[in-house]
Amino acid sequence: MNIATETILKMAASAALGGLVGLERELHHKPAGLRTNMFICLGSTMFTMLSLEVAEKFHSDPERIAAQIIPGIGFIGAGAILREGLSVVGLTTAATMFVVAAIGMGIGYGYFGSSSIATGMILAALLLLRYVERKLGTKFVHYQFSMSTDKMAEASTKVKALLDELKIQTEEVSWSREGEGHFLRVSASLSPALHTELMRRLLQVGELNDIKSSIFSEK
Repeated sequence: MNIATETILKMAASAALGGLVGLERELHHKPAGLRTNMFICLGSTMFTMLSLEVAEKFHSDPERIAAQIIPGIGFIGAGAILREGLSVVGLTTAATMFVVAAIGMGIGYGYFGSSSIATGMILAALLLLRYVERKLGTKFVHYQFSMSTDKMAEASTKVKALLDELKIQTEEVSWSREGEGHFLRVSASLSPALHTELMRRLLQVGELNDIKSSIFSEK
């Protein structure tokens, strides 16, 4: 296999494997999606290949350029981690970018088999473990509740007592006046089972009207 063919093969494999992981992230509306993961994988492959070629041409350390990929990915990954109230989101996205870079490096060194196996394992973990987490009720989702009321003081007291009873740690509780009505808003990260129970109990609070729940983000 000549150098040109090998280069094309490596870049194509890198784009395909990085794109597969990125597509899964894109379909689940994550910040680092198809293009981001594809570029990370391609970039890691390119830097690895350059590291080897430059070392051969100038008789230098073959790891000099490739070694800088890890701190570079760490910098990008740090930008994907966000703090929302008491929760931290984006850790899975950052970890995904880290392993996608490793896949790109593997392809750059010519390890097509292990890189493909790693990609399959990543996709299995992202897809299957999400299903398992939901079945077990361990997946926490960031919900926002909006409740209208005519009796703000009574409603606030009862909602606070209910949250304490269910041991729910809220990330934000606020109320506002819109027209002649009052609105109480609560933000918290809950498991699906706890969300169902909270909604059931909120509907029993007589001072509350028009209770709405929406997903703000999924961890």
